[in-house]
Amino acid sequence: MDTTRRVPGRAYQKVRDPERLLIEERAEALSAAGYPLPADDPAMYAERRLKEARAAARSSQVGSISENTAAELSAREVCQVLREAIFGRSVMGRVGHESWDEIYAGHFQINVDGWEISIYNDCDQLDYCEQCVSPDGRLWSFDSGDRFGTDPVALLSTWEHQTLERMLKEL
Repeated sequence: MDTTRRVPGRAYQKVRDPERLLIEERAEALSAAGYPLPADDPAMYAERRLKEARAAARSSQVGSISENTAAELSAREVCQVLREAIFGRSVMGRVGHESWDEIYAGHFQINVDGWEISIYNDCDQLDYCEQCVSPDGRLWSFDSGDRFGTDPVALLSTWEHQTLERMLKEL
């Protein structure tokens, strides 16, 4: 009976390649042995590019927000604001005079500690988040072209979704 050995993470490479040569070292060895390599071979510098990308990711997490994303919110940020309200760490209130039941099918506006959020009420059921504006003016907006699961409401667990729906009905 054949059994497949499963080795987690980087350990797999050590099992597969006991010499643990980097791609660049292999390419240089092949080149020195007379095997020509294309001048623009992207695999040649893969390890170095990977290290540079990891370093850039670490520095961007520590540093400030880049100019391209400064005016945008992520779905995860909006989801976290909704979670804060669900767990009672933030105050949620409705904006406007209509209650959840009066809207029945349409956009329901809420405010969570200064975050203006528009949630779609689809026949008295919580459907999706249409838009969110943070207190500092950053915006997240639903786009029908987004991948499935990128809506802040879709990122909530089943229990969180049900709890938020109940809380919206009580506002």
